[in-house]
Amino acid sequence: PGKMVAETKLLQRLRGATRWTKAIVFLTALSGAFVAGLDAGLVYNSFPKMANRWLPDDLVAIEPKWRNVFENPTTVQFNHRILGTLTLSAILGVWILAR
Repeated sequence: PGKMVAETKLLQRLRGATRWTKAIVFLTALSGAFVAGLDAGLVYNSFPKMANRWLPDDLVAIEPKWRNVFENPTTVQFNHRILGTLTLSAILGVWILAR
């Protein structure tokens, strides 16, 4: 019985990690829709830096600042890059956890 309890806890942990990973994948895809809609992929086409900078100058160029998340191509692309990296890390984490 003790071994079954440990396996059940591991499966619950894996299930939780999988749910979080699915949410991150969804957010990344949603972010990708903003990138496509704004043609943000054409603004900076180098990775991982954007124009040889980690944080471009026009990251928060629109006022009020909250509008940058939806309307500034630089911010939209930056967010998508961060989410894509986070998605890769989450998927690798689930894979390691499942082994």
